[in-house]
Amino acid sequence: MPLVRVNWKITAEIGTMGRYLDQLDSMLASEKDRVEADIKNALLQLPPEDRDEFESSSWGDVSEIAEDFPNILYSSFLLSWYSFVETSMFLACTDFGLHVTITASQQDDLGKGIRRARNFIARSGGYPLDNQLWNELVWISTIRNSIVHDGGNIRTLASVQPIDDTNAQPHEILGGIPVYVFLGANLYKYCVAHDLIRYRGPNYYFKPNLAFCRYLLNFAKALFDDIYDGLRQHQS
Repeated sequence: MPLVRVNWKITAEIGTMGRYLDQLDSMLASEKDRVEADIKNALLQLPPEDRDEFESSSWGDVSEIAEDFPNILYSSFLLSWYSFVETSMFLACTDFGLHVTITASQQDDLGKGIRRARNFIARSGGYPLDNQLWNELVWISTIRNSIVHDGGNIRTLASVQPIDDTNAQPHEILGGIPVYVFLGANLYKYCVAHDLIRYRGPNYYFKPNLAFCRYLLNFAKALFDDIYDGLRQHQS
């Protein structure tokens, strides 16, 4: 079988998304500088006795550019990235001519989305994805689904008593009371490692950040290197 490198469309899209993140970071930094400069200039025009009140009233503008805008933009990036990964997994199946034959009486148990693509790669291509990469993709899928269907909300419970639930992870002490987040232990460790959990009273949310979005691009490269190399080796 001829050498099949990672499809150029996948490589090009990863590069484009990286440049997009650079522009996004620059845009947010410029806007933050503009807002802060506007507030500073406005303060200089006010008498000293009015400055504290004005500064307090301007908190919403600062919070918007520091938290709200990045959350919307980076969450949207994650959703676009996930769609790209799902589409590209099917593209890999097409590149290698993968197909699964079923009879009329058989149920199609291949699943949907990334699970369907994985099953095609495993069953027709003879290559099960690297477990570590697959597990991480499932965690990202969980985060993505929460953002899409529940605004990124994470189920939590404040309790002075230990919670007898393997999905309840002690996260932090808030107001003197331990707060538990209901995430699997491995997903919780992953979220903490990438700083993805944020409190915004009264709830906790998944909050993608710039560093994580950049990490996702490296992850995608590793994922598709693994898929294409694995399929090539199993079909050679």
